[in-house]
Amino acid sequence: YILWITGTVKPGVDGNRARVDYNQVKLIADINVKSLVRALNVYMHPKELFDGKHQTVSTVLEQFPGNVQLWFHFQDHDEDMGVSLVSNFKVDFNEEVQVILDEMEVRFQFQLEDRI
Repeated sequence: YILWITGTVKPGVDGNRARVDYNQVKLIADINVKSLVRALNVYMHPKELFDGKHQTVSTVLEQFPGNVQLWFHFQDHDEDMGVSLVSNFKVDFNEEVQVILDEMEVRFQFQLEDRI
């Protein structure tokens, strides 16, 4: 069996041994990977910023409120410039959101928790 263990590690009293406090133990098969997504990164060209595509994407994603932070990254590789902006709202990253972004031809990447 493969287990997913969450908890904390603290220095021991004598400084030689660490203390491990377990909060939760689950089977990996029982974990929904989508629940581990921490951020959704949407990548666009600056031209799309001026065309308003980012606003359309933002409006569509507002229909899926959740706990995943939404970032917009505008990159112009020709000019070697870019800017990253964080959205004021968070989204629920699910299969429907993935399909919508794919249909809108939006390049995106999700970021899992750092502790994985």
